[in-house]
Amino acid sequence: MKAGKISYILLIVFTIVLAGCHRERRPEGLLEESVLVDFLVDAHLLEAYYSVQVGFRIDSVAADVAASYEELYAKYSTSKEQVDKTRDYYQSHFDEYKAVYEQVEEKLAHYADNLPPALPDDDVPQQDSMRAIQPVAFPFGKTKSQDVGH
Repeated sequence: MKAGKISYILLIVFTIVLAGCHRERRPEGLLEESVLVDFLVDAHLLEAYYSVQVGFRIDSVAADVAASYEELYAKYSTSKEQVDKTRDYYQSHFDEYKAVYEQVEEKLAHYADNLPPALPDDDVPQQDSMRAIQPVAFPFGKTKSQDVGH
């Protein structure tokens, strides 16, 4: 009887240990981690470029952004679907995703550290915004710029 209880307890402990060691297999067709890191770095740089170029008018260049992403997919020999599948996997595996993004942040920081110095404010050409506006003709011979404040 005593040997039966010990066997039963050992079986339970062994089952728990095996269940704890079980790792979910990575699905087929995911991007390799190093490729994913490089892809995400380029994607963040792409998004930053367009956000600086167009500010809040990102929808006005949606076609350019889409074309740029197509070039990015081609560069890494992948597709939107494969990137989405990889992202979905990593989002459900937080610790792995965190490790990927730590690498992404490190590479982006390296780029930032190696940027050429910005021009001092004194060297940046200034333009008077009021002179850039061309007068618009209104009926009765006045222009908009003449009518302001009168």
